[in-house]
Amino acid sequence: MVLTDEQRATIERNKAEALKRAAARKAREAAAELQRKPHLVKPLLSTTNFSRRPTSGSLYTNRSTVSATHPTKLSSTTNASSTNASQNFQGNEKPPPHIQQILREPLAAPLRGIIPAAVEPSISNLLFPYQRAGVEFGVQKNGRVLVADEMGLGKSVQALAIARCYKSEWPLLVVCPASVKAAWKSQFESFLPTVTNVCVMAKSMDPWPEEKNSNTVVIMSYDQMILRDEQLKSEKIKVVIFDESHMLKDSKAKRTRVATDLSRIALRVILLSGTPALSCPAELFTQLRMIDPFVFPNYRDFAMRYCNGREGRVVSADRESYHFE
Repeated sequence: MVLTDEQRATIERNKAEALKRAAARKAREAAAELQRKPHLVKPLLSTTNFSRRPTSGSLYTNRSTVSATHPTKLSSTTNASSTNASQNFQGNEKPPPHIQQILREPLAAPLRGIIPAAVEPSISNLLFPYQRAGVEFGVQKNGRVLVADEMGLGKSVQALAIARCYKSEWPLLVVCPASVKAAWKSQFESFLPTVTNVCVMAKSMDPWPEEKNSNTVVIMSYDQMILRDEQLKSEKIKVVIFDESHMLKDSKAKRTRVATDLSRIALRVILLSGTPALSCPAELFTQLRMIDPFVFPNYRDFAMRYCNGREGRVVSADRESYHFE
């Protein structure tokens, strides 16, 4: 049987719609699975070089020399480790002082229902439970956060909701790859229709919006951010979203330096990436420092501890090379 062009087009259209429905169903099932098994997404903090006698509250298997500790058990585990270090550590190293200080602090209880009532129902009522938890976490961290959910789980919606919690500090700046600027504008139209002044910078010479209030949004690419470096600093933007933040992993890149400067000026910095570290933990360093420059103040120590780095020859007076595994 020979198909007509119209029949072929109908088949292709039905096929595309079926694939789209399957992808949406898969995303819903993944979200539902996260809700049914929340323990699967609870973070574990691993401490290496433990002996074969695990401390109370930790997890250990004979196939591994790593003891993984849940954050709720950190205080007891850390105390046990510090009071009996000779038995629990194989004499190599303890966590750095700033990490030990974090472990000594009581774990903050997760906040529920803290999304301000001022946030429009057009977005707050559409959040899935796991997205609401992400927004609450972002607010708990004072709007400085890296959202690293996988693709399709709604990172941009969470970012908009977090940013909207601080709308009194707007205008909002969204920096993203050039190919998704239109998609970001569509997100505002869908979830924040009350935000009427959404300016998409198409060219580097496009004028800056005259109105600067809670309904003003500026969307630009990373290249445009570099070209408008001085202007952006003078505007003193307080709320910034960096989409695909893994593009800022190279500390030597111009866009990373400009983004880092903007993050120091801003009060709220929201980073989004489904793949924040593609090859090794070193790629996280610049992104983490944009959120909080004091957690990991030294790149050398971060690289040596978390990337199994080894110092190489001195390249210049102020720079060393490192090898990672």
